[in-house]
Amino acid sequence: MANYYRAFGSLRAQGLAEPHWLALAALIGVILALAVCWAIAQRRSKALMLLTGLSPRVSQLAASPKALYSLIEEQVRRVTDAPQIFVQLAHSSALAQPTLIANGQRIADPVERRSLGVGPYQWLQENPHQLVLPDTRLASPVQPFQSDPPAASAVFTPLVAEGRLYGAITVQSPQRRAFRRRATAALQLVADQVALGLHTAYQSQKERDTAAQLLMIAEVSRRVAAILDLDELFADTVRLVRETLGYYHVCIFSVDVASREIVLQASSSPLIEQRGLIVPWGHGLIGHAALGETVLVNDVRQDARFLPDAALERTAAELSLPLMVEDRVLGVLDIQSAEAGSFEPGDMSTLRILADQIAVAIEDSHLYRAQQEQAWISTALLRVAEAVAAQTTLEDITSTTERLTRMLTGVSFCRILIWQQDGNVFFLPAEEGDGDTVRPEGRTLLPESVPLAKRVRTLAIAVDGLAEDLGVCRPSDILPEAPAIGLPIITKGAVIGVLQVATDPDVALPPAQRTILEGIARQAALGLDNATLLASQREEAWFSTALLQVANVISRTSYDLSETVNTIVRLIPMLVGVSWCAILVWDPDRRRYAATSSYGLQVELQDGAQPREISPDDFSWLTDLQARSGITSVIAPLVQDLQLEPASEGETEVLSMPLRAHQRDLGLLFVGNKQPATGISSRRLAILNGIAGQTALAISATRLYQQSVQQQRFEHEMRLARDIQASFLPERCPSPPGWQIAVDWRAARSVGGDYYDLIEFGDGTLGVSIADVSDKGVPAALYMALSRSVLRAAALDSRSPAETLQRANQVLMQDTRSGMFITSIYAIIELETGSVRYVRAGHNPALYVTRDGNVTLLEPVGIALGIVTDPMLVEETFTLEPGDMLVMYTDGVTEAWNEIDDEFGMDRLIEVVAGAAGAQAEEVIERIHSAVQDFVGESAQSDDYTVVVVKREGDGKQEY
Repeated sequence: MANYYRAFGSLRAQGLAEPHWLALAALIGVILALAVCWAIAQRRSKALMLLTGLSPRVSQLAASPKALYSLIEEQVRRVTDAPQIFVQLAHSSALAQPTLIANGQRIADPVERRSLGVGPYQWLQENPHQLVLPDTRLASPVQPFQSDPPAASAVFTPLVAEGRLYGAITVQSPQRRAFRRRATAALQLVADQVALGLHTAYQSQKERDTAAQLLMIAEVSRRVAAILDLDELFADTVRLVRETLGYYHVCIFSVDVASREIVLQASSSPLIEQRGLIVPWGHGLIGHAALGETVLVNDVRQDARFLPDAALERTAAELSLPLMVEDRVLGVLDIQSAEAGSFEPGDMSTLRILADQIAVAIEDSHLYRAQQEQAWISTALLRVAEAVAAQTTLEDITSTTERLTRMLTGVSFCRILIWQQDGNVFFLPAEEGDGDTVRPEGRTLLPESVPLAKRVRTLAIAVDGLAEDLGVCRPSDILPEAPAIGLPIITKGAVIGVLQVATDPDVALPPAQRTILEGIARQAALGLDNATLLASQREEAWFSTALLQVANVISRTSYDLSETVNTIVRLIPMLVGVSWCAILVWDPDRRRYAATSSYGLQVELQDGAQPREISPDDFSWLTDLQARSGITSVIAPLVQDLQLEPASEGETEVLSMPLRAHQRDLGLLFVGNKQPATGISSRRLAILNGIAGQTALAISATRLYQQSVQQQRFEHEMRLARDIQASFLPERCPSPPGWQIAVDWRAARSVGGDYYDLIEFGDGTLGVSIADVSDKGVPAALYMALSRSVLRAAALDSRSPAETLQRANQVLMQDTRSGMFITSIYAIIELETGSVRYVRAGHNPALYVTRDGNVTLLEPVGIALGIVTDPMLVEETFTLEPGDMLVMYTDGVTEAWNEIDDEFGMDRLIEVVAGAAGAQAEEVIERIHSAVQDFVGESAQSDDYTVVVVKREGDGKQEY
């Protein structure tokens, strides 16, 4: 300035006019002002350029709080010289305290945190906007962190993205009014970029966690479904869930709605497993889940229903899921976490899938146990039937029945009383004495002397009582208060006797034993009825009883084919009197006979111990026997060629009967007899024919049932899979101003491999992608789920279409070993200008349709993803003018076939979209679908079908 005044003085000395030097001074002032503005603009431009790349860097460092703090501190110091910087980062749980980092150090010690103060986080949760505190002496809803020197002014800036608070940045200064408006605005800009980066990282991690959790759920479900033993199922399910999902405590309870019992079956805690646990009906979270209600409590301290347990003192959150099948509650899966707020809504829906699979496995286990129990009951009753059928006298039948009853059911006492209608008395047959002595004669008893038997005969139903009700039949070693049961022995609608049993006072009779007792009573009724018939009537009575018995046994057996056939081959020798029996079951799919069950043959061939397959091509005479009707005599050496050799010598006759039902061949029945060809009476041959017919019906019914069960299970799994797959697709199409977007997605099966996505970026651009997995059905759907997560994560982390697909390909090449690949088109549309950047990875070319109907194929060079590590991908650009549209589709459209095997083709598709150039996007979708449907007619959809239409409307001058 001194030079300036000297120059000014010189000018005056030289006599220059005053207006001239005033103009010169003004010019110099303008130049200086422009220089200052240029410097400020350069500085702000540089700061903004640095902030542009902040969001991706934050996304990469989101998992490291200290590294993230360093990055935030670096950016904050670029816009303000505040000496104190505090960063609070939210946890995934809304209930947990945020992570606090002060001056680069994470503050984890509770005492140190309290000394610093609570900070602005709680206030910002309810008021998510920047708060400037120019003077801490003024009243404020938020107090700064305690610091040395104390803060005189502060700025609290929330990290908010998509309505979610991800944390807060606090800057403090010991000076009053240290932060100007320009600095607070810059701090807000930094916070917005940091929040966007955290949101991107959160969404990417959430997608990855969901996909990984679904894969883990699928693996746990697969392993659980293979367990049939109920005790093993409960224990292994708890272990698998605990090991796979890593929760603090997992347990399973069984639920008996009828008795209102909730009993622990398995726990991941050895202490609880050892002591056991019974939950009162309707009490606690588990008690409510037993009522069919899914209970999620992310903070058990806030829920009065929570029942604390000393063995689980770390429990902070609990999820109780009812295990239900067809509206029936079978149990409760209870999962506990040591961290409050650890269960999110997505976790509950995913774990609901696991609970459904566990419920199905429990139901299968119940069915398996019921089948085992039924098989055991059938075997026991078969032994009784065999033993009773082998006896011919009244005494032999009763003594054999009593002995087998004690042996098979474990009761301490069993006696049979026979009702004599003529004398209105009970007859007690001769009974076994001590050692080998037998009382040679029976005795009669008045009904009043045996009260239990009298009530049973009067009511004609089973009656429970006490041993004292046995009256004169009670032995001295049976206590009067011991439980006793009387069962009627009924034949032809009349009670002909009573089966009485007594058990030990401390032993309850299980339901299976009671079922056996009922079956024994029925068997005893048959035996007693046969024993009382005249010899001339025995053959006739045997015919009717035998067929009825077979029908009853078949009707009580489970829908297990081997069990049914095994029961029949054991019944036939007993009922018909043949020495051996074998059944060959026809498998129409494999075109083979299966020798599954036999009786009376060599030990290694009996009971299906060594099932063999027999081809009719090797034994052509089997086809001839199958085509015949009725009983056919077969030459014994031919049967020996099948290795159905009898266990003993002397067979002179072999008979064959075809098993046929509903005009379908189901197998062949063979029997062997030691007598000559005329040795089997016509009535017994009729019994064989009847048994063959019932056997055919039983085989047919079993197969139909198995097909029905498989179909129902498949349909249930497909419905679940379709719901899961649909959740991966956009819930709705975005509707930016001036644009129309419409989508048509149809899977060829319940689930498919087609995929599309619509991503609205915050910078006024829209990402549009379509993809097709190289397969159909469930495998393609699983690969699609993985690919969708990978593509979306890559898209959110990049703004270049080519770079997005390259990143996605890298992940797919690392994480997949299925041999499948995926074709795709990915485009980014600038909504304001209509500029489109796109890349094609081996997919069908997209269609660029102008407003006047001109169609251009967009087919830049590109290789499908998942094939090579570094695929060639060429990115191209074009502009959608107002009225133009972009049509993307999968090969399910162009490769749709009609009834004469003609393909819909590209030419027809171009013709449809060209004719619909002036239509709305939804109408274009409808026209394409109608054209394809009219073309294919009644032909079934052969491939997954997806169409995406993006149309620009209006004059294109929209603001974003």
